[in-house]
Amino acid sequence: MEQGEQEGNVTEVVYTPIKSEATRTAALLSGEIDFVLDPAPQDIARMKQNAAIKVWRARRTARSSLASTSTATNCQYSNVKGKNPFKDLRVRQALYQAIDIEAIKRAVMRGASDPTGAIIAPQVHGWTKEANQRLPYNVDAAKS
Repeated sequence: MEQGEQEGNVTEVVYTPIKSEATRTAALLSGEIDFVLDPAPQDIARMKQNAAIKVWRARRTARSSLASTSTATNCQYSNVKGKNPFKDLRVRQALYQAIDIEAIKRAVMRGASDPTGAIIAPQVHGWTKEANQRLPYNVDAAKS
């Protein structure tokens, strides 16, 4: 065995796509399938309660973002022409500060995310702590 290899007991892998997250979780919990990659965040706690299931959390670099076009004359999907509010830094900042990223982390991702303020993750060369600082969630500041 070469360095880095591990001995295992898998002799066959059968890939079975199951589109529905709920059906995929039910199949795992019932023993119909043995493995699920990227389970739905809302199902992880239930999986952890089952002694027959082992849950591993690996770090990965993935990004979900909301983007605006601040250089275009028109907003792409707007019927208002000749005026793009996202050209104004104050509008972009207000939108940013109106998003409760911790609520998304808690309620949507069920704690399985690490929000950043940078466009790149800490694992990526060039990331800095300074660039990762987020403006605080502040509805009053966003309204003003």
